[in-house]
Amino acid sequence: MNEFLGFVDLVGRTNEGGYIYRFDFTLDSDVVWGEYFNVTPTGIIPDLQPDRNSLSKSAKAIFPREMVLAKKNYCFSMQDCIDGIIPLIFSELDENTLKINDTTPFFIRFGETMDSVIEKLKSVNIELFDFEEIMKGNSDAIDILIDSMDDVLEDDDDLNF
Repeated sequence: MNEFLGFVDLVGRTNEGGYIYRFDFTLDSDVVWGEYFNVTPTGIIPDLQPDRNSLSKSAKAIFPREMVLAKKNYCFSMQDCIDGIIPLIFSELDENTLKINDTTPFFIRFGETMDSVIEKLKSVNIELFDFEEIMKGNSDAIDILIDSMDDVLEDDDDLNF
């Protein structure tokens, strides 16, 4: 069973000056969502994160330079990222641009398979490590959404003419 990339976030820096990123994967890219994912721009939301219940696995990668993240963007929302308008992570275009196979600027889009992510990372000499299963959190948010939908449907039933 293949997993799909659902989110990327900066974790911190290494002692050697590298940048550590967390790659979150999901079994179903259609269910990845988080509070404020529809807000534009994403850069104004402090610590924007996906709902843990939509994720399955997490891994880390160390990059030699800081990357551009969709979650820190000041033009688009995470919904735009999900719709393929902006990648989840990409290299700044300058004299130090990381390039896939020395030709294409490095980028990874929402929903790419884990195999594709691993292949793109290897093409810039980076590997995923520290794989972890993601523990599912409280599903109250999902229950509240379902309850609110039930309320709307019940209110519609009251409108029978």
